[in-house]
Amino acid sequence: MSISNTIDRTSVNTRTRRSPVSGSAIHRRGLRGVLPDWARRFDSLALFCFVFGMMFLHGYGQQRALGLLMVFAFLACHAKTLLSSFRPLLPIPPELKCYTAWVIWAGVTGPMVARDMGYFWGSYKVVLQMLVMVWAIYGILRMRRHTGILNAVFLAVACGGLVQIGSVLSGIQDMQTLLTEGRVFGETSNANSLGFMMNWTGLCALIFWYSAGRQRLTLKHIAILLLIPACGYVMLASGSRKSAVAFALLIGLWGTYASAPRNTFQNQLKRLILGGAIIALIVELLPWAAENTVLGQRFSDFFEQGGGSVQASMETNVRYWMYVEGLKTFLEHPVFGVGMYNFNLYFYTGQFSHSNYIEPLVTTGLVGFLLYQAFYACILVRAFRLLRRRPDTGTAYRLKMIVIGIVVMLVIGVGTPHYTSTPVYVLLTAFMTCTWELKLAMNGRE
Repeated sequence: MSISNTIDRTSVNTRTRRSPVSGSAIHRRGLRGVLPDWARRFDSLALFCFVFGMMFLHGYGQQRALGLLMVFAFLACHAKTLLSSFRPLLPIPPELKCYTAWVIWAGVTGPMVARDMGYFWGSYKVVLQMLVMVWAIYGILRMRRHTGILNAVFLAVACGGLVQIGSVLSGIQDMQTLLTEGRVFGETSNANSLGFMMNWTGLCALIFWYSAGRQRLTLKHIAILLLIPACGYVMLASGSRKSAVAFALLIGLWGTYASAPRNTFQNQLKRLILGGAIIALIVELLPWAAENTVLGQRFSDFFEQGGGSVQASMETNVRYWMYVEGLKTFLEHPVFGVGMYNFNLYFYTGQFSHSNYIEPLVTTGLVGFLLYQAFYACILVRAFRLLRRRPDTGTAYRLKMIVIGIVVMLVIGVGTPHYTSTPVYVLLTAFMTCTWELKLAMNGRE
């Protein structure tokens, strides 16, 4: 049995052909006979609902209610086991230890250096909730690792993104007008957030593209081929520039790096052809997007500010100076930082940082920065090391998609901090657990 099937097998044995389930069989066996294994577990189902809801529920307290339900479900199902022995969750991945240490570090050092304790405690409460969420998700994924729950998480993200797409497209009569009349928010409070959602939706959909065994076009592939352009269209309507760059990178890396997992000459040729076709399509669409979309207008405005010079355009943008002033502030407070969510008190416009790098560096110091970035670095290094061990094709494809997912997060992080982003930390936890269990299985410890 392949490693990928060992780690994340579903309740249906795909190697054995079964006859379709008849209506009488369903009546005799009930839903238990047709639902996947994870859907018959209270904690796994609560996790699926939480991840599904986070993609489009943004009303006051909605995500928090689902999060509390997930944590309650985890404790209700596993409290007795964990009280007697913490062993089912051991060994703990190093990035989870680092992330927990970062939250503790920020909580201990922040009150010593923060100028505005209201800002500090307001943001720190959110970070503490994120920490509880990450541990609960990790616990459910580890305790239910043989039920296909990892696939359920990725499926929930893709389905939740589909709800966002449906919300944007519903009632639209002129598709072109949507791209030009102004930035679209969807079921979010921010157009950039909608753009980010499309990246996570496309990423999770593409995770299901490749399955072990002979590849042929199926309804699954057709659905993905329809979903990816829809994600791109909604992303264009959002007008989010960093999301557009990340989405182009996602599709380009998928075609040139992940689409054919093995590094044989035949697969390299397939990747070259597919990747070349994707890049050519993106280049062909650029002039049209520049003239006919709000996203193109925003890019044009950006370049016009600098008279056509990228360097001059960057220097006229306030976010460039956030990096400059952020580095100066860090050098003045290198150890403890200035306290979480206190960057604005040191920046001349009074704005908060728009960076996943400057924010932790300035607010939690060098120690906090290293602990925080370890979440991304550990997953990336582990995925590359596992790929060097030549796993089966299905596992290799998933590892490559995890690498692409981390790269997309890092690119988007240039323009926005992730530490309070629920989708980012749900995916990070799923990527962490997937690669960690693969490593344990390869080392014979799982």
